[in-house]
Order: sequence, then structure tokens, then C-alpha cells
Amino acid sequence: MTRLAWLTRIGTWLRATGDRASRQRVFVYEGLILIFLWLLAYLYFQDVVRLPRAWGSIPIGVPWFGAVGAVLISLSAVFDFTGRAWRSSWELWHYSRPFIGATVAVVGVLIFQAGILAIGSDPTPSASSSGGINKDLAYYVIAFIVGYREATFRELVKRAADVLLSPGETKKPMISSVQPPSRPLAGGEISVIGTGLGRLLSVKVGSNEVDPIDVSEGHLILRVPPAQAAGIVPLTVETKDGSAATTFEYR
Repeated sequence: MTRLAWLTRIGTWLRATGDRASRQRVFVYEGLILIFLWLLAYLYFQDVVRLPRAWGSIPIGVPWFGAVGAVLISLSAVFDFTGRAWRSSWELWHYSRPFIGATVAVVGVLIFQAGILAIGSDPTPSASSSGGINKDLAYYVIAFIVGYREATFRELVKRAADVLLSPGETKKPMISSVQPPSRPLAGGEISVIGTGLGRLLSVKVGSNEVDPIDVSEGHLILRVPPAQAAGIVPLTVETKDGSAATTFEYR
């Protein structure tokens, strides 16, 4: 075996070891955050930690539910993305998840309350009436969903902003990256990251047309078919507004 081959194998081993350690760090971190959140909730209900019931029109539990949803999706990624599918470069993203989840939960509830105000109702939590309790539960469900699917929520907000700020404009598709950028010959699931992908018509990997698993304005999730030989093949996305192309590697 040549020196280059040995160096390649050592580099692959080191990268795999680093990715495995990264997954373990994220798992421990998110586990500790989850324990802290449950401890905080327990102390709150035991009146050890005294907090206001609401911040203005936002119930105090909204950021808590958003953070829990964000931690759960991060933990799901730890178990779903194993081996080479895990990227240690995303580690900081995982560390920021609880704070991002809490923030987007508050924003999501504010948007929902703006819709309630638009029809002339009062969105403010009520401490005494059962209607207020039910209203709070609706806010908590929204907060958890938004925290859990933060990326989808951002895409919805972005799409709404595009409609408001640039109505009637079409956006040609662009592909910024493919994650992971390579798969074994057996194929597997990948994410195509970009913009203007929502009005999808077709996706081709090499000469094979692929049905996507999930489609949004900013990403496509699809399962690439098996290949007979290793190498780089074109990946083409066709939408109603145009087409975009990049490459994908079978290893």
C-alpha cells in the first residue's frame, strides 16, 4: 500500500473518530439541557422559583416548550445521523438549538397572536378563566412545534416575507450545498440546500429521476438510487422558475 493510501486511511480514521466524539459531546450537552429544563419546571410548580405568569401577552411556558422541542430535534439528529452522515462542523448549531428554539417559539406565538388580534379577539393569557387556560395550551403547542421544526418555520416566515416585500416576483432555483456530499454505492438519504426549490417539477441524480421525500423553499430531502460504480454524477433540480445543477459523488 502506498504512502498516500496510508495517509488517506489515517485521515479517514481521524475524521471518523472526531465525528464520533462530536456526537457524544452533543448528546451529553442536550441531555444536560433537558434535565435542566425539567428541573426548572419542577421548581417553578413547587414555587421555589417564582416567575411572572406571562411576559406581556406571552405565557411564561412558551420559551420553555420551544427549548424542549429544539432539544428533542437535536437529540433525534444524534441518533439519525451516524457514521459519515454526522458532520462535526454542525456542532455549534446543536449547542445553540435550545436558545434558538426558545426565541422562535416566542416569535411564532407573537405571529399567531397578531392573527388573533386581526379578527378582534384578545390574545392575552387569563389566569382565572378556563378559556385562558385553553388559550395557553394552544400557545404551548405552537411553541413546541415551532421549536421542533425551526427550519420549516423559518422557511414559512421567509416565504411570507417574500410575498409581502416582492409580490409577483419569481425566484430562480439555486443550490448552495448537498449534505452529505457523497454516499456509498448503495445510495441513501441526502439534503439539497438552496433557495427557490419550492415550485419543484423534478430532480435527477445522474440519469435517474428521483421522487423527493420532503420539499420546501430552502431544501429538498431525497433518497439517491444505488449506483454500479463510484464517481461524480450530475444532480439537477427543475422547478417552474428554472433549473439548477450541482454534482454528487458515489464512493
